[in-house]
Amino acid sequence: MVAQMQDIGPAAGEIVVQADNLVAALGPNGTDNVELIAGFFSPSYPWHRVGQLSILRIDCDYYKPTMLVLQNLYDKLSVGGVVILDEYYLPIMGEGRAVDEFRAARGITSPIVRVDHQSAYWVKRAEGKRAA
Repeated sequence: MVAQMQDIGPAAGEIVVQADNLVAALGPNGTDNVELIAGFFSPSYPWHRVGQLSILRIDCDYYKPTMLVLQNLYDKLSVGGVVILDEYYLPIMGEGRAVDEFRAARGITSPIVRVDHQSAYWVKRAEGKRAA
């Protein structure tokens, strides 16, 4: 598992996760398979360091980082794995549009399940097209 950490201050309107707080919250054995990587998602993010996934939780809020995560990590998600979307139903954010475009381009038809007023998930099936 890779935990992405943002190196920005709360004045920028973002939530900051301090590495020591995250490690403490995970507990004594919780970091055995976790690698903390500081920084924002970007084309230069070390995607190659992420291994096979069973859960892909996307909480990027906006179109571009959501699309980057899907393009770089979806193929690492196991069939039967779950994609969790934090802001799928908040159209002003752009996450839903990125997800819809990605799924359409890949031919993904697994149903998106609504969780609450903003969140959703889908289970990956053996369908669609892999990245070229």
